[in-house]
Amino acid sequence: MIVRRAITEDLEAIATLLREALLPHSDLLETPIVLFVAEDAVKGKICGAIGLEPYGTDGLLRSLAVESGCRNRGLARTLTQALEEHAITIGIERLYLLTTTADDYFRRQGWADIDRGQVPPAVRTSGQFVDICPASAHCLVRGLASLETDPATDTLPP
Repeated sequence: MIVRRAITEDLEAIATLLREALLPHSDLLETPIVLFVAEDAVKGKICGAIGLEPYGTDGLLRSLAVESGCRNRGLARTLTQALEEHAITIGIERLYLLTTTADDYFRRQGWADIDRGQVPPAVRTSGQFVDICPASAHCLVRGLASLETDPATDTLPP
Protein backbone atom coordinates (compact mmCIF):
# COMPACT_ATOMS: atom_id res chain seq x y z
CA MET A 1 0.00 0.00 0.00
CA ILE A 2 1.36 3.40 -0.92
CA VAL A 3 0.11 6.73 0.41
CA ARG A 4 0.45 9.68 -1.95
CA ARG A 5 -1.11 12.98 -2.89
CA ALA A 6 -4.18 12.50 -5.01
CA ILE A 7 -4.23 13.49 -8.65
CA THR A 8 -7.16 14.55 -10.81
CA GLU A 9 -7.63 11.02 -12.11
CA ASP A 10 -8.27 9.84 -8.52
CA LEU A 11 -11.28 12.09 -7.91
CA GLU A 12 -13.92 9.66 -9.18
CA ALA A 13 -12.56 6.82 -7.02
CA ILE A 14 -12.34 9.16 -4.02
CA ALA A 15 -15.93 10.33 -4.51
CA THR A 16 -17.09 6.71 -4.74
CA LEU A 17 -15.19 5.79 -1.58
CA LEU A 18 -16.67 8.76 0.32
CA ARG A 19 -20.17 8.05 -0.98
CA GLU A 20 -19.94 4.40 0.14
CA ALA A 21 -18.73 5.57 3.58
CA LEU A 22 -21.67 8.02 3.73
CA LEU A 23 -19.27 10.96 3.95
CA PRO A 24 -19.62 14.36 2.25
CA HIS A 25 -18.18 14.54 -1.23
CA SER A 26 -20.33 17.00 -3.18
CA ASP A 27 -17.87 19.88 -2.68
CA LEU A 28 -14.65 18.06 -3.67
CA LEU A 29 -14.23 20.14 -6.80
CA GLU A 30 -15.51 23.39 -5.31
CA THR A 31 -13.28 23.61 -2.24
CA PRO A 32 -9.48 23.91 -2.15
CA ILE A 33 -8.78 20.52 -0.58
CA VAL A 34 -5.44 18.73 -0.49
CA LEU A 35 -6.25 15.04 -0.86
CA PHE A 36 -4.17 11.99 -0.02
CA VAL A 37 -4.97 8.45 -1.07
CA ALA A 38 -3.87 4.98 -0.10
CA GLU A 39 -3.42 2.91 -3.22
CA ASP A 40 -2.94 -0.82 -3.50
CA ALA A 41 0.35 -0.88 -5.41
CA VAL A 42 -0.45 -4.23 -7.04
CA LYS A 43 -4.07 -3.64 -8.05
CA GLY A 44 -3.79 0.12 -8.56
CA LYS A 45 -7.00 0.56 -6.56
CA ILE A 46 -7.72 3.44 -4.18
CA CYS A 47 -8.40 1.90 -0.75
CA GLY A 48 -8.46 5.01 1.40
CA ALA A 49 -8.58 8.80 1.28
CA ILE A 50 -8.28 11.84 3.50
CA GLY A 51 -8.44 15.55 2.84
CA LEU A 52 -7.17 18.83 4.25
CA GLU A 53 -8.71 22.28 3.88
CA PRO A 54 -6.07 24.83 4.90
CA TYR A 55 -7.05 28.09 6.60
CA GLY A 56 -3.80 29.92 7.39
CA THR A 57 -2.25 28.25 10.44
CA ASP A 58 -5.41 26.17 10.95
CA GLY A 59 -6.74 23.30 8.90
CA LEU A 60 -9.83 21.17 8.60
CA LEU A 61 -9.40 17.42 8.29
CA ARG A 62 -11.86 16.18 5.72
CA SER A 63 -13.48 12.80 5.28
CA LEU A 64 -11.09 10.06 6.31
CA ALA A 65 -12.37 6.90 4.63
CA VAL A 66 -10.96 3.40 4.25
CA GLU A 67 -12.64 0.77 2.09
CA SER A 68 -14.14 -2.01 4.21
CA GLY A 69 -11.85 -4.70 2.74
CA CYS A 70 -8.75 -2.68 3.69
CA ARG A 71 -9.65 -1.88 7.30
CA ASN A 72 -7.86 -3.00 10.47
CA ARG A 73 -4.42 -2.63 8.92
CA GLY A 74 -3.50 0.79 10.31
CA LEU A 75 -4.35 2.52 7.05
CA ALA A 76 -6.48 5.22 8.67
CA ARG A 77 -3.59 6.14 10.96
CA THR A 78 -1.13 6.11 8.04
CA LEU A 79 -3.37 8.45 6.04
CA THR A 80 -3.83 10.74 9.04
CA GLN A 81 -0.06 10.88 9.59
CA ALA A 82 0.52 11.78 5.94
CA LEU A 83 -1.99 14.61 6.28
CA GLU A 84 -0.43 15.82 9.56
CA GLU A 85 3.08 15.77 8.08
CA HIS A 86 1.90 17.79 5.09
CA ALA A 87 0.02 20.21 7.33
CA ILE A 88 3.18 20.82 9.38
CA THR A 89 5.24 21.50 6.24
CA ILE A 90 2.78 24.18 5.07
CA GLY A 91 2.68 25.90 8.46
CA ILE A 92 -0.56 24.56 9.92
CA GLU A 93 -0.46 24.49 13.72
CA ARG A 94 -3.90 23.07 14.55
CA LEU A 95 -6.26 20.71 12.81
CA TYR A 96 -10.01 20.56 13.39
CA LEU A 97 -12.60 18.02 12.31
CA LEU A 98 -16.29 17.30 12.50
CA THR A 99 -17.54 13.73 12.78
CA THR A 100 -20.73 11.89 13.56
CA THR A 101 -19.13 8.43 13.72
CA ALA A 102 -15.37 8.51 14.35
CA ASP A 103 -14.97 10.69 17.45
CA ASP A 104 -13.75 7.79 19.63
CA TYR A 105 -11.17 6.80 17.00
CA PHE A 106 -9.75 10.32 16.82
CA ARG A 107 -9.71 10.76 20.60
CA ARG A 108 -7.56 7.61 20.81
CA GLN A 109 -5.19 9.27 18.32
CA GLY A 110 -4.71 12.32 20.53
CA TRP A 111 -7.51 14.60 19.36
CA ALA A 112 -9.53 16.55 21.94
CA ASP A 113 -13.12 17.74 22.01
CA ILE A 114 -13.68 21.42 21.39
CA ASP A 115 -16.82 23.55 21.30
CA ARG A 116 -17.67 24.70 17.77
CA GLY A 117 -17.69 28.29 19.00
CA GLN A 118 -13.98 27.99 19.90
CA VAL A 119 -12.97 27.01 16.36
CA PRO A 120 -11.33 29.91 14.47
CA PRO A 121 -13.80 31.95 12.42
CA ALA A 122 -12.12 31.13 9.08
CA VAL A 123 -12.55 27.38 9.64
CA ARG A 124 -16.16 27.92 10.70
CA THR A 125 -16.86 29.46 7.27
CA SER A 126 -16.13 26.12 5.56
CA GLY A 127 -18.99 24.23 3.98
CA GLN A 128 -18.49 21.49 6.56
CA PHE A 129 -19.35 23.89 9.40
CA VAL A 130 -21.93 25.98 7.57
CA ASP A 131 -24.22 23.40 6.02
CA ILE A 132 -22.72 19.98 5.28
CA CYS A 133 -22.18 18.49 8.74
CA PRO A 134 -25.07 18.44 11.21
CA ALA A 135 -24.99 20.49 14.39
CA SER A 136 -24.86 17.20 16.30
CA ALA A 137 -21.44 16.33 14.82
CA HIS A 138 -18.59 16.11 17.32
CA CYS A 139 -15.94 18.79 16.91
CA LEU A 140 -12.33 17.87 17.70
CA VAL A 141 -8.94 19.58 17.58
CA ARG A 142 -5.32 18.45 17.43
CA GLY A 143 -2.32 20.70 17.91
CA LEU A 144 0.55 19.94 15.59
CA ALA A 145 3.25 22.06 17.23
CA SER A 146 4.08 19.25 19.66
CA LEU A 147 4.39 16.67 16.87
CA GLU A 148 8.02 16.54 15.89
CA THR A 149 9.32 14.60 12.97
CA ASP A 150 12.15 12.14 13.35
CA PRO A 151 14.96 13.59 11.20
CA ALA A 152 16.24 10.10 10.38
CA THR A 153 12.94 9.03 8.82
CA ASP A 154 11.19 12.40 8.33
CA THR A 155 8.02 10.91 9.81
CA LEU A 156 5.89 11.63 12.82
CA PRO A 157 6.04 9.37 15.86
CA PRO A 158 3.18 6.82 16.12
